[in-house]
Amino acid sequence: MERRDWLADGFDEHREHLRHVAERILGSLREANEVVEEAWLRLSRSEANPADDLAEWLAAMVTRICHERLRRRSGSPALAERDECDPHGLLADSLGLALVTVLESMPPAERLAFLLHEFSALPLSETASLVGQTADATQELVSRARARLRGSMLLP
Repeated sequence: MERRDWLADGFDEHREHLRHVAERILGSLREANEVVEEAWLRLSRSEANPADDLAEWLAAMVTRICHERLRRRSGSPALAERDECDPHGLLADSLGLALVTVLESMPPAERLAFLLHEFSALPLSETASLVGQTADATQELVSRARARLRGSMLLP
């Protein structure tokens, strides 16, 4: 089997899970579909050999693309054009920007574990598998991420 065929088969196997992860992070099915397609394009063009754990590589890629979109979203013209009389929208924008800022301050493994476990509601054992850590190490990563968010007052 050629590399591209192997990657396509593996990608298709994980497509629904990746879409679910992206939708949980971004809150939009349309954007989630775009992220999944972008992940496929990056994978198919990459020289990387994710043979060791394709699921982990794909989850990290989708999380990274979502993170990039959140960062772009926070500085988009749409924020500047928002109706200044919409306090709920302004608050949501501010919280979104604050969340992105805190997520950016996290080490990649901590950010990935937190997003997969908390935002995607994956069980700790599945998150650990995707992050490539033990369940105890993954729980520690998630706990540290929560502590960062509490420190920033984004979590109670």
